[in-house]
Amino acid sequence: MPDFHTEEAKGFLGKILTPDGRESGGLESLTQDAPALEDLALEELVPARSLPQEQIDLAERAATKLSRSEEMAPDERFALEAIIIPDKRPAIDIIRGDYHVTHHLWLHFNKAPIKEKLRRAIPSIGRIELPHHPTLPYGGTGFVVGDGLLMTNRHVAQIFASGIGIRDLVFLSGYEAGIDFVRERDSTVAHFLAVKEVAMVHPYWDMALLQVESLSSSKIPSPLTLSLKDPVELYDRDVAVIGYPAFDPRNDAAIQNTVFNGIYYIKRLQPGKIRERRSVESFRNMVSAVTHDSSTLGGNSGSAVVDSVTGEILGLHFAGVYLDANFAVPTFELARDSRVVDAGVNFQSKPRSDPGAWVKWWSEADVEGEATKKSEAKSPPTANPLAGPIVSVQAAEPAKITLGLGDSSTWTLPIEISIRVGEARGLSSGETPQSAPSTQTDTAAEQSSHEPQGRTRPVRNAQALRAGPMTFRDHFASLFQSAVADLASRTPEPSSSMEASGLESLPLPYNPADAADLILAAEKIAQIRTSNAPNAGLGLEPMSYEEMPLLNQAQACASLAWQLMQAKVLGDTAGAAQLEAQITGGTCDPRWAQTITEYVKYFGPNGSRREPLYVKPDKVKRNVIEIEAGSRIALIGDWGTGAQPARCVLEQARDQHPDIVVHLGDIYYSGTEKECQANFQDVVNEVFDRANSHLPIYTLCGNHDMYCGGGGYYGLLKSLNKGAKRQEASFFCLRASDESWQLLGLDTGRNDYSPFSVTDAVTFVEEVEEEWHRNRIQEFPGKTILLSHHQLFSAFSQIGGRQSDGTLCAYNPRLKAMYERLLTTGRSIPAWFWGHEHNLCIYRPYLGLPFGRCVGHSAIPVFANDEPYKPLGATTSLPEIFPETMLSVSGDFYTHGFALLTLESEAVQAEYFEDLNGALRCLYSERIH
Repeated sequence: MPDFHTEEAKGFLGKILTPDGRESGGLESLTQDAPALEDLALEELVPARSLPQEQIDLAERAATKLSRSEEMAPDERFALEAIIIPDKRPAIDIIRGDYHVTHHLWLHFNKAPIKEKLRRAIPSIGRIELPHHPTLPYGGTGFVVGDGLLMTNRHVAQIFASGIGIRDLVFLSGYEAGIDFVRERDSTVAHFLAVKEVAMVHPYWDMALLQVESLSSSKIPSPLTLSLKDPVELYDRDVAVIGYPAFDPRNDAAIQNTVFNGIYYIKRLQPGKIRERRSVESFRNMVSAVTHDSSTLGGNSGSAVVDSVTGEILGLHFAGVYLDANFAVPTFELARDSRVVDAGVNFQSKPRSDPGAWVKWWSEADVEGEATKKSEAKSPPTANPLAGPIVSVQAAEPAKITLGLGDSSTWTLPIEISIRVGEARGLSSGETPQSAPSTQTDTAAEQSSHEPQGRTRPVRNAQALRAGPMTFRDHFASLFQSAVADLASRTPEPSSSMEASGLESLPLPYNPADAADLILAAEKIAQIRTSNAPNAGLGLEPMSYEEMPLLNQAQACASLAWQLMQAKVLGDTAGAAQLEAQITGGTCDPRWAQTITEYVKYFGPNGSRREPLYVKPDKVKRNVIEIEAGSRIALIGDWGTGAQPARCVLEQARDQHPDIVVHLGDIYYSGTEKECQANFQDVVNEVFDRANSHLPIYTLCGNHDMYCGGGGYYGLLKSLNKGAKRQEASFFCLRASDESWQLLGLDTGRNDYSPFSVTDAVTFVEEVEEEWHRNRIQEFPGKTILLSHHQLFSAFSQIGGRQSDGTLCAYNPRLKAMYERLLTTGRSIPAWFWGHEHNLCIYRPYLGLPFGRCVGHSAIPVFANDEPYKPLGATTSLPEIFPETMLSVSGDFYTHGFALLTLESEAVQAEYFEDLNGALRCLYSERIH
């Protein structure tokens, strides 16, 4: 049987074709199921336009299976969505104000009088430009509707302005807007007019009116005429949607690149038909929109829906749902609103006002307008945009936004919001693997289905980002995040759309809100790309109708950048060139492409993890680092985020006056040189005043440290300590001068990798390194504590794949075997400390190890409802923790903390701390002997 997505595609195709292969018609088709596509001739499904033979063959196979209701292969499903359906509802390039249709269903669009009507409309439709916006150089489509008057969507206007109604509408600080009436394929011509003020933001419909500079010149496009006809009377009427389709991050990128030839944001004509009226949610209202079936692939916010018979505007496009319908504000309804008419909109004739549902909303807008400060100006500010950050504005009331993020989620935003690119985010936190269980460790981030009652997951937004990053146990995703974080720290360059606007475009540095947008967008793309969903692509569920894809510019650019990185590391030169041209020639900051290209050097052949650097034991010889007897050693794990919680933990550790700090590994996102400097060395140097204190700092090798090949990590080792205290390799020995205790640091990060799946990775210590550790134990009369990034065992995190009987193993068999071999020395090894899981776990004796301790809770945020202490299922003989040692919940997250070891002659005093609402609390203490 065909899968659900194929059924959706088949249903959409059925809506636009009848059994005899002609265009559907008549209201009766609405009351029937999709037409019997089995009766369609094969030639009616296979595209009529000229295509490469392999694409024709593929389309024929897909059409045959579609007509027989047979299950399709992935490439055949691709053909259905990328070749067959777009052929029936094509996106036609507009070049020099003209177009040409080749498909037989739409050949009549080439003939008079239709072509004459549509050609007259084309020059009056343009792209809303945002010359100084740091991440979104354009916002949508607009068209001339009166003397100096443009019509566009409310959600487009709200990118650069605030306010509702007709009074006290203000530009956001530092923003400007304009319209370019050209923006055609392969054209460098620009016809730019600046927006002087926002004339109206409709309180009910997704519509706004913008006043532009004088339109009196004969060279300026003429106003279009808005129809007074009820769309119900025009069902099945041929229309053309004229606008600027955008890349839609919710839909499969390969399909979009095929349909649009990898080129977006240029003027296109998309033929289709008027369909039924439908009630849809728009800005807290349920509005009766008119639908049309022009291509639903890609966003056209603010496009004009043009009647092919009269050339009049029938609707203002504001939303679309792929393989379902497009939605438009009916001009028939706008004509009933006297305020729209009085604004000077050019309707077919003098309309008669008719009070509707919008009257109540106008009343509310009037009240809000009275309360707005009269000192706010309507015109854009003249101050230098570099002078300050984007200001927050007051919303009329909380905005309800329905998002599709895998599961449907609804968030109510706070009253005070910052108008920004991107939508409210409801992402999960933690590590997202290629394939992983539901745990809060370095191997998982899936949300548990057993959430505590009454607790909801916080929105993943800029504020949540300050709590720490979302990380992924995946080298590609981590390097991608590193590249985006690097980009966010740079000064952006103007895109080609800025340059063609005719304005002087200032390269603005990313302020914190802009940088957060980029980083959060990268998180979302990485989360989707590393998910287990088959053919995940970027297939997000439909968002609320205002949240059109064009408003998710950061996410769209991040998606293109992900594809560019893939193409480059896989050696797809042609694909990379196309994507790079799309990034640099479109609306994205050109440095996306530049930064991604720089990060390709961190990959191995065919996108694999680069072979990590490694200093072998024969290079460091014995290299025992002597420490004073009675030393106090602070242990921090998974700490290298650079975020404020990590700094707070280190400051609290400093106040315990340690003699040494040992980090159990992981500098995020992928341990690049910049990240090792900014997220680790700069912070420890400042907090401990190491220019004067010279406090020794040692760090183990985690999996994230090796994702870039280890260059940053080994560069860090060279500069952290000097002389006899220097750490020469990714493993080390710290030995007390009284020979009571020694700490051996193991390198488990180097071998945490599998080219197939993260759950297949069972890390180990190199054989030559194990022998080096064995020698250190053998020669030492005292007791040994082992330190590593990865865990020997866990009650909460999957280690490796399933065993032959289908159960999971609670321990790492390779590290277990190593531990047993080390015990054959006859020396005492009573304790092992590790990180990797972002948790504190004080275990009872297990596998012969008296003191197994996880101390990975120093920085990465773990949501309270992620249940990090939920036992791993489908296992036998789980280790147990002392229940009174679990971390506390503080607000939305589990607490962070560290461990402190004090070396005594006969025992080690171990204390485990947590930061509870800014106060340091000793959660547990013990004596290791």
